[in-house]
Amino acid sequence: MVTLIISASAGCSLFLLGMYLYQRYGLPAIFESLRGGRWHFFVLGAATVLIMSHQGFHLHSYTPALKGLLGIGLTWIGFRAGLDFDFRQLQQANPGQVRTEVILLMVSFVALFSVLSILVPPASPQLVDDGFTYVAVLVLSVIGLTARSSGFFGVGTGKPIAPVASPVSFMANPAAVLLLCLLYPVVSTPSLGLIGPFRVTGYLPTIAVLASLGLLLGIMVDFVFRAHRNGQRCTFLTLSACAAITGPCLQLGFPVIVAGFVGGVWVINTTVRKREIAELSEYATSIVEPIFVLTLGALIAGHHSPVSIDPSATAAVALAFLLLRGLARTSRSLAALVPQTKPPRGQNHSLYAWLPMGRTSIGLIAQLLLFPMGGATLSAGLLLAVALSQSIVLPGRVASVSRGTQNGTAT
Repeated sequence: MVTLIISASAGCSLFLLGMYLYQRYGLPAIFESLRGGRWHFFVLGAATVLIMSHQGFHLHSYTPALKGLLGIGLTWIGFRAGLDFDFRQLQQANPGQVRTEVILLMVSFVALFSVLSILVPPASPQLVDDGFTYVAVLVLSVIGLTARSSGFFGVGTGKPIAPVASPVSFMANPAAVLLLCLLYPVVSTPSLGLIGPFRVTGYLPTIAVLASLGLLLGIMVDFVFRAHRNGQRCTFLTLSACAAITGPCLQLGFPVIVAGFVGGVWVINTTVRKREIAELSEYATSIVEPIFVLTLGALIAGHHSPVSIDPSATAAVALAFLLLRGLARTSRSLAALVPQTKPPRGQNHSLYAWLPMGRTSIGLIAQLLLFPMGGATLSAGLLLAVALSQSIVLPGRVASVSRGTQNGTAT
């Protein structure tokens, strides 16, 4: 016990020392990008659990609690992705650009899904449990659509960059979650869920339950902001609503991130306090995201032994996924051959295709952990792919980025 206390104290002291040195001296560009992705919290959570396990304290009995906490954070990540899907922005955008972005996203998704459907099944015994092969293919495909919208750095320049991208590129992350919502009931193994006396099985009942839970979340949050004016109270009640919705989704085995996404879409398109909700959501994200990543690191380190994760297979998954994602997103430019969908002059879609993944990507990977599909090597490889994507970014137009932007408005 004394050794455990000493180890924990030393780890916390080292963490606080690192934070002090960062505030005083700053970090190189690549490490700054990783810090914006909250990877220091992931390392802290994993290291804490590994140290505790070596001292004989195992977290297997706390795994359900960790998964519940992870589910709450995942609901919030979906909610934040839904807040980005404002119909008013689509109405104000150029219809041709919206049509172009939709076509490009579909080209990327179809390309990824087709290739992964060929590559994943032969390797599925080493990656996922039986019956979840095409669930993994679907999640991998939608992860490939996601990207950060800010907070990335260039290799070679060593400075923050702002690649030229479409004004409607914000559609990528919401589109990824929407595709997961629509296609998950198709590829998942049919299972029987019960809500009271009602059975939930099949495509339409699953979609109906997910939409109902999401709408319930959105209505609760909208009511909170209509009834209260105190920002901190609204934030607390919103997170409480996310926790309330998480329980039924986890019980039924449904993707939690989808219910949060539907709630976010409802709120941003019905509320009269859009600006305040957007500001408070950023404040709440700065609290929820570190806890979420910390829990993710602790869950992976505590739930999966290091022996169950093959380092060579993990590296192969990471590199293969990064390559496939970049090529698929680059192939989006083939849609520009259609005259009606030619992108405006000066937009570099090839550069945008290699932008790093961010918060939504990590959330979708965490969703894999909540499915009863095993896949420790697959999850570790995808997390490594996200970390590599945030470390290696093609150089582009240098922009003046504030410290707040650098610190991680990564969607």
